[in-house]
Amino acid sequence: MTFPTQDVADKLGIPRIVLFPCCAARLLFIHYVARKDPFTIETGTVPYEQISTSLVIDAITSKERREEVFCDGIPGLPRLLGKDLPHFKHTIDETHSLWEFQIESWKACNSRAYAIVMNTFKELEPSTCSLLSEVCDVPVYDVGFWIDLLHGESSTSIWKEDDRCMEWLDQQPASSVLYISFGSTTILSKPQFEALLHGVIASQHRFLWVLRPGIVAFDQNGSSLLKLIALIDGMQ
Repeated sequence: MTFPTQDVADKLGIPRIVLFPCCAARLLFIHYVARKDPFTIETGTVPYEQISTSLVIDAITSKERREEVFCDGIPGLPRLLGKDLPHFKHTIDETHSLWEFQIESWKACNSRAYAIVMNTFKELEPSTCSLLSEVCDVPVYDVGFWIDLLHGESSTSIWKEDDRCMEWLDQQPASSVLYISFGSTTILSKPQFEALLHGVIASQHRFLWVLRPGIVAFDQNGSSLLKLIALIDGMQ
């Protein structure tokens, strides 16, 4: 959904159809955060507030607000707690920058794209899909779920795949390996990473942990990953 590709499409005069892989509710929530006209919501802690990026990030990053009602009564959306809001599981600064980037991307989509395609269907999110069709400035189509179309050698990963683990995995007993992965964008703090590492090793279970460069915040030289390798070697 990134807006730089819209600039290229505009320059070349190519109609751009945007694929939105998440649910319609998330897209509608982003629309409310990004809309130009003030939108007032009733929250659990403050009678009325204007929905904004800072308000969303505060609810996401505050442990105290996770279980509190963030909003109730937004058209097309259910009652939302702080823990229900879209997040990126990043550090605070990166969460803010990603939200700003997502909002700018949505503004470009909603004003300049030829159409938007969502990975959902009306029977699953009837009121949300209907409202999106009304409030968006470009056509919105629900064509999900398309995950069933991914088979064989297809992959949704943005990282180069490494299948060297398959030989080891085939040698393990059935249902004996714990699979750990935090996706393509999650960043863990060093204390979080080390706590997970020690917990997994202490469990004495076989595990397969997908590690990508940059998964640990501020781990420029890869010391945390080297520590993981050293601990695993010590178990063997």
